[in-house]
Amino acid sequence: MKGKNRVGGLIGNTYGDNMLISDTYLLCDVEGMTHVGGLVGLMTRGSITKTSYNGTVNGGEYTGGFVGYSDMNCAFTDMQTFGNIVSDSTSGTLFGRMGHTLNGDASTLNRIIDTSSGRSESVSIIAPNVVAKNVSDVYALKLSESDDSKYSKNYEALSEPTLYSSWNMTEIWSKETSKIPMLKNGLHPIWPPSDLKIIAFLDDHLKLSWSPVENTSKYEVRIKGIDETMYVTETEAEVISPEIGGTLIYEVRAYTEEGISNWSKEISYTRAAGVPVNINIAKAQKNALVTWDAVESCDFYIVEINGVRKGITYTPSYTISDIQKDSPYIVRVKTQKNGVESYWSRPKSWIEFSESFSGLWLKLNDMYYDTNGTASYCIDVIGHNLKDMYSNFYSIDYSEVDYGIKEDSVINHTSQVFEYSEMEVDDENGFVQLLASQLRDSAENSGDYKLLTMEFEAKTKEAAELILKAIQHSNKELELDEDLTNITTILRPLSQE
Repeated sequence: MKGKNRVGGLIGNTYGDNMLISDTYLLCDVEGMTHVGGLVGLMTRGSITKTSYNGTVNGGEYTGGFVGYSDMNCAFTDMQTFGNIVSDSTSGTLFGRMGHTLNGDASTLNRIIDTSSGRSESVSIIAPNVVAKNVSDVYALKLSESDDSKYSKNYEALSEPTLYSSWNMTEIWSKETSKIPMLKNGLHPIWPPSDLKIIAFLDDHLKLSWSPVENTSKYEVRIKGIDETMYVTETEAEVISPEIGGTLIYEVRAYTEEGISNWSKEISYTRAAGVPVNINIAKAQKNALVTWDAVESCDFYIVEINGVRKGITYTPSYTISDIQKDSPYIVRVKTQKNGVESYWSRPKSWIEFSESFSGLWLKLNDMYYDTNGTASYCIDVIGHNLKDMYSNFYSIDYSEVDYGIKEDSVINHTSQVFEYSEMEVDDENGFVQLLASQLRDSAENSGDYKLLTMEFEAKTKEAAELILKAIQHSNKELELDEDLTNITTILRPLSQE
């Protein structure tokens, strides 16, 4: 169905208390400019009950999955929508707008489930300017983590039976074919994949993932912009990345025993220039010079120090002026190309210690993407004058897949290397004890150790916290907090004999 204004899959414009739509199950697409609804474009008074809609509603102002604009005292009960709402204006997956009269007449909404497969960023569950005198048992399927509507719940929460204790599950609703109630004899569409997201950046490709759909034989991934599709049997796929400065849009649908699902909610990706790597910081008189590998095809670099953007540079270097001794500097760099910024680089920590300062500094940095495009966490440890506590630290090469810890995780300034490749432990505590014992063993032959620099990397925050625990257990004099979850920075002098 296509029109200009007051466009609906069933009725464009209706008025009157006696208007009733009941036991209706509509499958169609609707397109218009204003007052556009899957069922009704403009509805003044009347009722809709035991009705479901499936399709794409595309419109401007006042666009809704059921009704574009409902006015005065309309009644909506026992309804379900499975559609996709596309709009850049006032709109909602259920209703675009709900008006009222001066004497207080307003609509009622009861026992409604919104299981839309997608909606534009500007689309609400119920449009923001809704006036209703009775809203109860209205639920919506949560499409993404950013979906924070009070009506939204994920599939598991939406399957909770207690939500529907007052619903007629004998004559009107049923859960025979789904954990979520469906209208009896209504539309029972196949759920599209949800939670579509990018999980890795691989040079000229991206890795996508999504939640599985039951009884699926394959998934179809579509790339809008270059009109390319691909088929996979798993819930992940490597897809082509746009050119630097360009944008592509991705979506996926499922092929099941019952048929083909709707397309998932689409995601877009605009590709920036590469992320700077090999950041180095060196003292230069009263200043510090930050350098990194040059990145091709970028317009300039953006430098951040201790969480504050300090400026831009057109060369792969930046000078920190008038450095303060015994104060940590945490540096990140990103690129910009055609107004598109890259992700931040791996943080680089650096401290210029006073000669007499004795202490240890630790930092669990925010998540970043490594050179393989995988999300990673890193811990920086910098110590000075740690006599009788850490005399020699060795480079430890270990790979513990269960905890997501990468090889070559520890880097320091000593020339001695201790290596082991397998860590056969059964639990987290065993891992902590094993790494801690290696660190303690390395300090048996104590001696002066002027500067200590260690860099740990882990694929998950949980693994990073395990490393922090191991460092804590390696020497009781550290006296770190027992709960490491919220630790960001620790900087304190440590006692010496």
